[in-house]
Amino acid sequence: MEVPNGENFMIATICAEFFACVGFMLAFNLMPDYTLIPLVLFSMVICTHKISGGHVNPAITFGVYLER
Repeated sequence: MEVPNGENFMIATICAEFFACVGFMLAFNLMPDYTLIPLVLFSMVICTHKISGGHVNPAITFGVYLER
């Protein structure tokens, strides 16, 4: 994960991660069939790949933050 603006970029990363996780959880809990879940996950990864590196897992984001 690149850090072009330092701590301000980390705030954007956390916000993108939060909304991606919320969207994925809503799709998982609200849909009776499981056909929409891969599409929602794919779209969340595509939408956040420039901000958080494309991973929608908060544990990975936290690990990358601790690594730098």
